[in-house]
Amino acid sequence: SMARRLTSFPSLRDTVLAWVNAEIARRNAPDDRYRPLFWSEARYQGAVDSARSDLLGLKGQVLLAMGDTLEARAYLDSAVAQGWDVARFRAAATARLAAADTLGAAGLLARIAVDPAAGDAAAADRTGRRLLAPSAWVAERERARSDMLRETRREAEPRRLDDSVRVTRRLGEAIDLRDALDGDVTVVAFWHPLCLTCLAELEKLSGVLPGLPGGPRRAIV
Repeated sequence: SMARRLTSFPSLRDTVLAWVNAEIARRNAPDDRYRPLFWSEARYQGAVDSARSDLLGLKGQVLLAMGDTLEARAYLDSAVAQGWDVARFRAAATARLAAADTLGAAGLLARIAVDPAAGDAAAADRTGRRLLAPSAWVAERERARSDMLRETRREAEPRRLDDSVRVTRRLGEAIDLRDALDGDVTVVAFWHPLCLTCLAELEKLSGVLPGLPGGPRRAIV
C-alpha cells in the first residue's frame, strides 16, 4: 500500500503513524451505515477485523522503521495472531530478528516457508535452516503446516454446487462437475498452457495436495 511505501521516508513516518492510529480507532468502532449492500453483519465484521489486523501490522512496521523494536513486536504479534498472512509473518520475523529472538523469528519464517503462495518461501526456508538445528527446523515447519491447514479450513466458505456445470478437459473430455464431485472435497483448477502463473500454481498444487491430512480425495485440473 501507499502507506507502507511512505514508511521508507523518515520525514513522513510520524504522519503515517498518526494516520494508522486514526484508522485503527475507526475500525475499533465500525459504523454499520458503511456496510455494503447485501453483506451480512458477520461478513462486514470479518472485513473490518481483517482491515484492523492489516493496520496493526502496518503500525508495527512503522514503529520498526522508527527504531522502536519492542513496541513494533507487540503490534506485529497482535496482527499475526489474527489470521494467516505472509506479509505480516515477514514483518514480524524481521522485528524478532532485530530483537535477537531467533526462535520466534524461526517460527514465523517456517510459516512463510510452507505457504505455497509465498514467493519467498525458499529464501525463508534457507534462513530458517541457518537459525535452527535440522531437527528443530523440521519440527517448526510441521507445526507451521498444521497451523496453515487449520487457518485455511477456518477461513474457507463452503459452497454447494447445486447446478450442473460442464467443463472440457485438455484432451477434449467433457465433465459434469456436480457428478464428478459426488459430495467429495475437490480441487478444481482452471488454467491455460500459455498462462505461466497458472502452470506454476499447478506445480505447487501437485506438491501440496498429497500431504493434506483429511484433504481433497480428488483433484480435477
